[in-house]
Amino acid sequence: MLSFYQHEPSEKSDVPGSNISALNPFKYSKEFMIKLYKPVGLPLEFERHEYITSEEPLQPMTLIVPTEQEQKISN
Repeated sequence: MLSFYQHEPSEKSDVPGSNISALNPFKYSKEFMIKLYKPVGLPLEFERHEYITSEEPLQPMTLIVPTEQEQKISN
């Protein structure tokens, strides 16, 4: 009998759209993690401080289109 945390090893995970091995069930691809991103606002009970709180969430860097100058530097 298998416990809650043990499972029989398999080639692939049941998580759709990912290539997760049974040896590391918590390893996800970059594309899979980016698909999970959804911008949400701050909770009402969040204590805001003007010098450190941003009302708008920051996008993942991979979703930000680089400027022409940034493209020249990276090439």
